[in-house]
Amino acid sequence: MGTSDIIRKGKGCKDIHFNFILTWSGVEPNQRATHGVGIILHLDTANNFSDTVCISERIIKITIREKDSTSNYFQVYAPCNDSYTEENRLFKQLSDNLSQVPVQWFGHVTRMPTTQPALRAYTARYSGVRARGRPRRRWIEGVAESFRAHGMNFQEATHLAAERQLHLPATPTQA
Repeated sequence: MGTSDIIRKGKGCKDIHFNFILTWSGVEPNQRATHGVGIILHLDTANNFSDTVCISERIIKITIREKDSTSNYFQVYAPCNDSYTEENRLFKQLSDNLSQVPVQWFGHVTRMPTTQPALRAYTARYSGVRARGRPRRRWIEGVAESFRAHGMNFQEATHLAAERQLHLPATPTQA
């Protein structure tokens, strides 16, 4: 369960009320605690908890690995006042972090053995007639667009992903 307006300083994780754990991201320790964001996890879920990224005092990301899947969860505490600069900073941080998720999955898929079902589905070419209307956007088209926005061609990105060297900067290059 995600919580907003956690009035805590710094970043951390602590046991609360019976079988629950609170992980939070707040303001810097030398600042007055005005806002923060957190996630409350049951102990069973917390055992599968693999990573926490405290992006800012308003955004936290956790990664949970269960059996054969990995899930990323973001908790966001949006500004309550009409501060345009604070709102822009929040949405920029959030979009930068959300755009990294498909790129990380692309790197993972390119390094998979050829027998893996995810790689076979990614490389499969389907035949047949498509439905009328505008074609649906494919996942790989979004990833390729992200590479182009960062001034990288698809072949270069594939090579870097295979070498575990694919890291996109937070801000795309201006065209």
